[in-house]
This record gives sequence, C-alpha cells and structure tokens, in this order.
Amino acid sequence: MTSIKQWFVGHQYWIILAVLFISFLTLRLPGLDIPYHQDEYKWPLYANPAVFAPGSVPHPPLTELIYRVGGHAIGYDNFRMIPLGFSVLNFLLVAYAGYLMFGKRGSLWISGLFTFSFYGLLASLTVDVDGAVMVFFFLSALVCYLNFKSKEYRVSKSTIFWLLGFIISIALGFLIKLSFIIPIGVFATDFFLEKGYFKNKKKILLSLGYSVVGLLSLGLLVYLSQFLFPFFRLGWSIGYWDTFIKFSHRGWFQTGIQFAKALMYLSPFLVLVPLLSTKELYKQNRIFWLFIGYGLVFYLFLFDFSIGALDRYFAFLVVPLCFIVGSVFAKESESSDGRVAIQKRDTVFILLLSSIIFGSQFLAHSVPPQHPKAEWINAITSMHWNFLFPFTGGSGPTGFYMSFFLIGITWVISFLFVLFVRTKPRFKKVILFFLLVLGILYNGVFIEEYVYGRINGSPYGLFANAKNFIIENKDITQVVVYNDIGGYEIRETGKYARRMYATPQFSAEYEKYFSTFSGHVLYIDIPRIGKDTMYMNYFNTCQVIYSDTDKNVHATIYDCRK
Repeated sequence: MTSIKQWFVGHQYWIILAVLFISFLTLRLPGLDIPYHQDEYKWPLYANPAVFAPGSVPHPPLTELIYRVGGHAIGYDNFRMIPLGFSVLNFLLVAYAGYLMFGKRGSLWISGLFTFSFYGLLASLTVDVDGAVMVFFFLSALVCYLNFKSKEYRVSKSTIFWLLGFIISIALGFLIKLSFIIPIGVFATDFFLEKGYFKNKKKILLSLGYSVVGLLSLGLLVYLSQFLFPFFRLGWSIGYWDTFIKFSHRGWFQTGIQFAKALMYLSPFLVLVPLLSTKELYKQNRIFWLFIGYGLVFYLFLFDFSIGALDRYFAFLVVPLCFIVGSVFAKESESSDGRVAIQKRDTVFILLLSSIIFGSQFLAHSVPPQHPKAEWINAITSMHWNFLFPFTGGSGPTGFYMSFFLIGITWVISFLFVLFVRTKPRFKKVILFFLLVLGILYNGVFIEEYVYGRINGSPYGLFANAKNFIIENKDITQVVVYNDIGGYEIRETGKYARRMYATPQFSAEYEKYFSTFSGHVLYIDIPRIGKDTMYMNYFNTCQVIYSDTDKNVHATIYDCRK
C-alpha cells in the first residue's frame, strides 16, 4: 500500500495531467457532430475543388492548404476535427509552457482552466483558424521563445533548435493570417524590454530599426509565398483587408455588443481574477498582458471588424487569461502567508450559493425577440434579468439560450468578491475558492447548453427532424433557412434557396425577395423574430406544415408557395 502511495506521489503531476487531458477530450468530442453554421460551411466549400477553385480563401496560403489537405483526408463533413486536432496540440503546449514559467503546480492549474473554459471549448470546435490554428503557432513560438530566453538569448548548439523553431513558428503563423502580427509584436516588445532597448534614444532607434527589418522580412515572406503556393492571390488578400480600414462611420455599437458577448463567453472568473495578481506575477505574465493589450487595440480600435465575426477573433484572449489566472491560483496555493484558511462553513456557503444561482435558471424566463436591441439594454439596465439571452454568431455557435439572470448575478457576485479581497487581502485564499466554484458553475452551464441544450432547448435535434421532413417531402424544392441554422446540410439536399437574417436593415431587400418567392421557409427561432415585423407578417401569409418544440426552442416550416 505504501509503495502504491509513493508511486502516486512520484507520478502525481502526470496522473493529474492525464486526467485533465481525458476531460479535455470528453468535453469536446460530443461537439464534433454540431452542424456547420453560416461562415463555417464556407470552409468545406472552399476546400472542395469541385465547388471552388484553389485560391478562393482571402488569407495567406497556409490557411487554405490546411483545410484542403484536411478536407481530402477526413471528409468535408468532419471539418470540426481540424480545429479540435490543433486544440489537442494546444493543450500539450499550454501544459509545457505553464511548466516552463510556473512549474508543475502552475502547469496543472493553467491546463485545468484551459480544459474547462467554455470559450476555449467553443474555439476548439469552431471551423476557422482564429481560435485553434493561430493559437497553436503562438504557443509553439512561445515554447521556443521561453527556452531561448532562459539561456539569455545566447545562440549556441543547445539553443539553435529553439531559435529555429521560433522563427519557423512565426513565419508559419503569419502565413495563416496577417493578424498574426499581434503575437509577433508581443514577442518583439518583450525581447526589447528584457534587453533594455527602451532605456536610451540610441537603443530605441536600434529597436525601431530591427522592427522595420522584421516587417520587411514578413512582407517579403508573404510576397514570395505566391510563388511557392501558385493558388495564392496576393492582391486579393491585401484587398480583403481594405474592408476593415474605416476611420469614420465605424460600427461601434456592433463592436461593443460583440465584445460584451466575448466577455460573457470568457466568464467573470477569467476576466476578474487577473485583478488579484501580485506585482511579481504581473512581471512574470508580462508577455500575456502585452498580448491582451495589443490584441484589444488591434481588434477594437485599429481596424473596424464590426461586420465580421468579431466574437470569434476575441478567442485569442483565452490562452493568456488562463496563464494569468492559473498563475494566481498556483501562487496562492503554495503557501498560506498569513491568509485565512478555507473552513468547512466556507465550503457549505459557496455550495449553497452556487445551488441557488444554478436553480435560478429554472424560474420563469421570457424570450424577447432579436430586435429592437434597445429592449435588451432596457431589460438589463432596469434589472429585469429573468430572460433568455441567445448566443449565436457568424461562425457559430449555431445558437443556444442562457439565462441572463444566471449570467448577470454571477458577474455581480464575482465582482463583489474581488472588490472585497482587494480591501481584505487576508481572505484571498477563501475568495479565490469561491470564485473557482462559481467559475466552474458558469462555464459548466455554458458548455452544457452549447453542446446539449438540456435546460433551455437545443436546435440540433430540432433541425435533424426538420431536415428529414424536408428530404422526404417531394413538394419542398426551395428552402429559405432562417439565420442559416443547418444551412450547409440543407444545401447538401439540393433544396437550399438562401439564408435569411431578420434584421431591420435588410427588411426592404427581403420584402422584395419574398414578393416573388414560391417555396418554403425553415424557421428555428434562435434568436426569435419580433411579432410586429415584416418577416413575421410575411410568415403569417404562409401555411405551417411542420412544427416541433424543444423547451424554449421551436422549429417551424412554412409553405409560402404562391
């Protein structure tokens, strides 16, 4: 018995890491069958040479190459395996980088947070490159950089491998997407700070010179890549970025909405706990704070991404916040340092509070329509939080509902806990325990509703049944798909007419379209359309031939043939 215990203690790090890895896969594998949503299904279409010619993706060539090779290898209906595969590698790199920076304890905390983060899970299942693929090249560059940095940046036989690995990771990352300039700038700034390049004018000018040379080298890399990858169209890739260069009439409201959604995805746990970092941890995590700062400036202010899937771009925040928060917990768990220890009554209190918060989502909730947005804001500001908030986006998720009361009350309580420990630091260990439990609850409910939807309803089963009805009904030949829920699979049936967004700015366009339309409409109501709108008024002129319900989600097929 003693030998078993000794063996466990000796291998404790690897055992816990293995459990976390199994948990990582267990949480994500059920999401592989989630239907492609809106922009997601562009990738299997772009990757299929029978649909689009090579060179259709407006990003540097490595992005298209990954999905073309992947599509050929795993099939066009299994594209979620590509970001998940990169995410598996990301888990291993996160664990290794955490070990390099904060030891075994820090590595386990950081890996655990990365495992159970809802935003991290969403990123690992989203068919694109922002949440998993680009993160892989950042992490691979980080691991190489940390090893090279530990040797004081000296080039030798023992460090040349890490230096070359860093250069290759940076180059490949930039050939994925031009926004990889963010981590490149982060590494450059950290290096200049470490070497004291901002201490005098001469060194500042030298750092500017290095930066110019680096930017020119990256530009040359992209230019030469069109000869290595003949399908890559450099002019189109550059022109694509013109879309996001706006200095007036920017979509600030939409940008704010998307950023708020990203914060809700992150959870108050990952957003607020960094406020409890020490000066020592701020310095140790400098590279991640730079990443967060540069990234927010890039996506919020430097370019206008309000017309894009901005909530998908913000997934870059997950990794740096997991490192920052994980290091806070690792540091706090090392020693008591006069802190008030966690008592049995503390455990009872937080479990009781969590149970009340969890149970609150089973109270009566309203489901307001998508528009007008002012109603959502008024409900939030007037504290009428017992409504279901729809989460959906251009590249996913397909759509799920969450109790805004659960979201709002968790944020408020977490903020008060953080505020309390800022004034009473001796309770830091207890408050971090409270925040951890609330964080697990918050992220757990998000994950459950996204993957399964057992509390508020799920569109996946509803769509599967509606799809079978559409396939079997020979009278259905043209289907308009609301919010493009299941659009890819309807397209595969050959009955897809177009997608429909029920927004006020498109009402005139759709009114003209529907005036001559003769077909059917698939309406899965995430988010719901307002009753007194052009869209619902049109649906009321059609015949309901199919309906199905899963809790608060409804699927309806309208026969709108004239």
